[in-house]
Amino acid sequence: YLNPGEISLLLYVDQPGFRLNTIAFNSTENPPVIYPATRAARAGVAEIENGGGSSGQGAVRNLGRVGSSLTWGIVAPRAGEATLRLRYQNTTGKTLPYSVQVGANPARPIALPPTDGEWRAFDLPVTLLSGANVVTLRGLADSWDSIGLEHVELLVP
Repeated sequence: YLNPGEISLLLYVDQPGFRLNTIAFNSTENPPVIYPATRAARAGVAEIENGGGSSGQGAVRNLGRVGSSLTWGIVAPRAGEATLRLRYQNTTGKTLPYSVQVGANPARPIALPPTDGEWRAFDLPVTLLSGANVVTLRGLADSWDSIGLEHVELLVP
């Protein structure tokens, strides 16, 4: 799975005699329903924490400050109402401001409450188009307060 937008691929060859003629990308009949935060396009101070998250599979930390964001290409099987379930951790002891933007729609504010150090789910109702949807979660804090984010899960009724 690759997010939309420009992507840099690095191929490292540690032995001579390797030849690469083509790379092919194919669409899939079964797009993912879980989108790891570590694979989202990051901006600002958001950074990958290898081995982080509730399962040790990685997370993104420092997502909160104005200018920090994560962007995914979420693939919906059909147009309409859906839920994005954010798996996050907020250890600040206070509710933090964010915005979520789906496609060209206006960004809307959300507030992520503290989790007392636990990883919890936050359900966010959205309206998606059929196929790929660009979804961006932006930090709106004017301080260094932030959350850790493990993944976004797409729940379709």
